[in-house]
Amino acid sequence: MNKIVLEAAAKLNLSLDITGVRQDGYHLLDSVMQSVSLYDRVALIKREEGISLTVDRPKIPNGPENTAYKAAAAFFREMKIDGGVEIFLEKHIPSRAGMGGGSADAAAVLVGLNQLYHTGLSKEKLQEIGLGVGADVPFCIEGGTARVQGIGEKVYSIAPLNMAQFVVVKPRGVGVDTKEAYERYDEMGSSKRPDTEGLLHAIMSSNVSSFSRYMYNVLEESAPLDEIRQIKKDMLDYGANAAMMTGSGAAVFGVFGSLILAMATRGRFTSRYHAYLVEPVSRGVRVILEQ
Repeated sequence: MNKIVLEAAAKLNLSLDITGVRQDGYHLLDSVMQSVSLYDRVALIKREEGISLTVDRPKIPNGPENTAYKAAAAFFREMKIDGGVEIFLEKHIPSRAGMGGGSADAAAVLVGLNQLYHTGLSKEKLQEIGLGVGADVPFCIEGGTARVQGIGEKVYSIAPLNMAQFVVVKPRGVGVDTKEAYERYDEMGSSKRPDTEGLLHAIMSSNVSSFSRYMYNVLEESAPLDEIRQIKKDMLDYGANAAMMTGSGAAVFGVFGSLILAMATRGRFTSRYHAYLVEPVSRGVRVILEQ
């Protein structure tokens, strides 16, 4: 096998709490994450040596600063393999949205290289390598529905989320820098916290209508874009059971129990914003072609 093509799923944070800060400055999280049906496509082709990266969006870095490139470099460094890879990214997950697009790409690269080079690494070992690339990479390797704690290294799969649709909306032409988002939180804090245990119970009982009682993102109050708050208000006005910013932003999602209502709501946003209708999926990375 010389080529593998994978789909890398976006993620939503159904809750996001910060429980502390380590001495090295890393924030400790407690978050419920969900893979959703919006995918980047990642193609990997073996080469004798070196790493090359081609991205179909000119504004996205295509060198060592890209997480997909970093993941490949970390894999070869860990495995001490004489070999290389050509990486081709077809981007669909919006950037600077809090949807884990870069982490999803890195996860796909690690999963793909593990198969391409027949290294037989366990999921846990891939997650360990991935954590050095980004905090969301271990979850993106796991996928599905999970509670994530620590700095992203503790990933606990839970019962899959069923009977829900999500409308995801991102302001056009703007985004949020993750590092800056956490710095703003450190300055401003949050007046509210999610009820993570309550949310987990609601997920396991498929009680979508009760999500709003438990969901919250502590980064939301300090988010720099007023559009985030307006989108959330509009989402609730249009009939979402719950609405929240995902990750560090700038995307906001609404939770719907009705596909028809979700489709209508997406239509209300499309003229002003990037808007997506997605559903929960059980995997973060999926192989779609091997040659």
